[in-house]
Amino acid sequence: MGDQEVERLLGLGAKGHEDHRTPGGPGWFALLDPEGNEFCVCRSRAEREAAGG
Repeated sequence: MGDQEVERLLGLGAKGHEDHRTPGGPGWFALLDPEGNEFCVCRSRAEREAAGG
């Protein structure tokens, strides 16, 4: 759900800030809301397992 949630939030006006996702599955994506506040979205367990992590 994490990767899908990042795409959804970007579509709602958030801006990508820092991508800390790894090819092996774990990680998080830092975004900025329209006011410049930073928040993060982590990959779900299912996404990590699907990526072999």
